[in-house]
Amino acid sequence: VAFTFNGVCLTSPDCVQATTEAELRGSQTLDLGSGTVQLSKSGRWLLLTNVVYDFSGPGIPGETVTCTLVDLTTGQRVSVPYTPSSLFPGSLSPYTLASDGTVLVTTSVPGTRVGESILSYGLWKQGKYAPIQFPPGAAIVPTALSDDASTIIGYGYPLDHPAPPSRIAAMDLASGKVTVVFQSKDSTQMPLFMAAGNNGRRVLYRIAAMNSPYGPAYVWDSASGATIPVPLADGELATDGTLSGTGD
Repeated sequence: VAFTFNGVCLTSPDCVQATTEAELRGSQTLDLGSGTVQLSKSGRWLLLTNVVYDFSGPGIPGETVTCTLVDLTTGQRVSVPYTPSSLFPGSLSPYTLASDGTVLVTTSVPGTRVGESILSYGLWKQGKYAPIQFPPGAAIVPTALSDDASTIIGYGYPLDHPAPPSRIAAMDLASGKVTVVFQSKDSTQMPLFMAAGNNGRRVLYRIAAMNSPYGPAYVWDSASGATIPVPLADGELATDGTLSGTGD
């Protein structure tokens, strides 16, 4: 089991700056150092992401992001490109590692204007980067990769609309087919991805209000196209969740 501990004070008793620390516990116990950690469902791969902020200059702090993929069977460590952020600014997506060691990553490419850079999304595996080919007319901001690396899930927006409602979309990487998981009816709804089954055919999400990250939860099933409400007690709202590999 991999843990990320937030708000850790390494300088006791005077806490100069809190940090994030990661550990692996179980058949192997490892102090992974600073950063947030993901563990593949296969238990073989571990992805450690560390963000270091530089407050020395004026204005917005600079940041340096390092991502390290660890093969727990051999102990080999490899640097991989930057992983995508979650929907919330300043936080990284914790759903970017597949069981075969494939990582959903993002890189910057030059834009058409001077000094402009555009984010490009792709898959990194065994030292090779393959850009994701999105179908024409669709813009998806990937936030998650299914465990079998066959599907990406992200927040999608039509290119021809200046202020599109938020939606969650799933894209099959082999065919390029994009399927809408949820489309908000108005600006008061904000869908938040929480988890997916191993093949991305079932997606767990919640519908939050714009002023609150909590809300009712649903499971979307691609085979039937059905949206299944998750039963909660009266007055309860989902804050987060996970889904079994089979999606059942």
